[in-house]
Amino acid sequence: MSFRLHLCTILIAIVTGTALCGDASAASVEGKRRREFIKGDAAVMRLGNRADKIAKRYQLQDGEHLKQALRRDRTLRLSIKKIEGPMALDNPADAEDAELMFVDEIPQHALSTGGADLPTNPVATNIPDTHTFLLHSRVGARGTLWINFKGETSTSSYWNDGDTVTAGPYSLDSNDDFSSTELGNIKNMWLQVAEDYAAFDVDVTTEKPTNPDMTHYIEVVVTMTDDWYPDAGGACYVSSFGWPTSPGKMCWVFPNALLKNTKYIAEAITHEAGHSFGLYHWSQYDSSGKLLDSYYPGTTTWGPIMGASYPSTVSTWCKGDYPNAGTSIGYGKPQDDISVIKNKIGGNGIVDEAGSDKNTAAVMGGAASGASLVVNQQGVISSQTDLDVFKMTTTGGNMSLTVKPSAVQPNLDFQVRVFNDSNTSLFTGNPTLIGPVTITLPSLAAGTYYLEISAMGYGDPLAGTGYPAYSSNGRYYISGTFTGAGSVGSPTPTPTPGPSVSPTPPPTTGCTRSGWNSTTCGATTRKVTRVSIL
Repeated sequence: MSFRLHLCTILIAIVTGTALCGDASAASVEGKRRREFIKGDAAVMRLGNRADKIAKRYQLQDGEHLKQALRRDRTLRLSIKKIEGPMALDNPADAEDAELMFVDEIPQHALSTGGADLPTNPVATNIPDTHTFLLHSRVGARGTLWINFKGETSTSSYWNDGDTVTAGPYSLDSNDDFSSTELGNIKNMWLQVAEDYAAFDVDVTTEKPTNPDMTHYIEVVVTMTDDWYPDAGGACYVSSFGWPTSPGKMCWVFPNALLKNTKYIAEAITHEAGHSFGLYHWSQYDSSGKLLDSYYPGTTTWGPIMGASYPSTVSTWCKGDYPNAGTSIGYGKPQDDISVIKNKIGGNGIVDEAGSDKNTAAVMGGAASGASLVVNQQGVISSQTDLDVFKMTTTGGNMSLTVKPSAVQPNLDFQVRVFNDSNTSLFTGNPTLIGPVTITLPSLAAGTYYLEISAMGYGDPLAGTGYPAYSSNGRYYISGTFTGAGSVGSPTPTPTPGPSVSPTPPPTTGCTRSGWNSTTCGATTRKVTRVSIL
């Protein structure tokens, strides 16, 4: 198949109304029901006198706005129970059953650059292959996002018209064993998705959860079995993270339609999971409100995760800070991605590593080495207003530190500032784009010094030349030395753990795709611990 044929694939994202997010969802997704999907004027005709009621479920202004959206956006479908016979078109949609579905085209301009034009994703060589299916980004989090690379069986009426789907595992060949390349790809995809969700109280994991809280859970299946959705890149119901029962409670990602490109697959995993948290697409309009593209393609520098961010160097969450912004619902429709996800997860959010000024600063983590502090500190910037300040005390000496973002597809563009007790800035650093900052301050006088990390933007997002500070959230890592340290701390507790591993992991030999969960591979019996990998 040529690249051009691959570029004409479709990405399915199915959208359900808020009525399916509560207790009523259990009854809504169970049972064998055939459905049909219609668009444009035909869909408007089937709305009948139920348009206002259906629009209300989706928090649209009224039925006229819903009708306009169906006529305007070629990717929007009305999903309803299938009615057989010649009278089908005369029957209006059931307001409690009708759903909206997007049949979303992967824009050609998003994939036309191809994998060759993108930097090669680094393989996480410091994660042993035997730990590939034991990775956790935030053990004990309120929510769970399980990335299932090992295959799944679905009998839900909401997938494949109710016929059983037997989905095979992620694979680049026909061999039953996961190759080292495939395991490396899985680790890197997990790292990328974990970075995308670093600011949220959700555990991104490759290990199948045991008895998860289904009201705070979503599964994303990555499978090469795509014959039941030919030429599709992915599928997910909006707000399905909140469905309390299991039927249909999963998203799908199909690597074949994504050129088997590791970055693209990880982007799709994050994107589909984003739908499960309640997010719609970011679209592109002209200044008069005419829809130009169901996805905002972004630029080579930046693109929104819920748009078409495949070729962009940086892809992040968005709230509409780009020219003529709008969602798939309509022009100028606001959507604060971060707030939507946090509200869907609920709870109090993640624990902040440090205060925002010198009075609430945390002691810099590290280990004593003679009269020096060997710094080892990590954390998360979770919003554009989140400042993390760490303090270090010295009898006099040198500061030599490096602050780095995540190594794989980082989202955090940060500024680093060092100041003293008088709040006098001694150093300020911010890379042109996302990258490390190196601090060298020799011969410091005795006293306490503070290191501050804050979110930064780049360029002018409203002119289409950058991204706002809103979009900068993710992990950071501080390392280096501070001589003459008079106050040495231990690493501040952090909500950014690495993979869960066992002290004596089993060998990969004989751990096939179909048998990885067996006791011979150890994945179901080992004790989970938290280990930093970066």
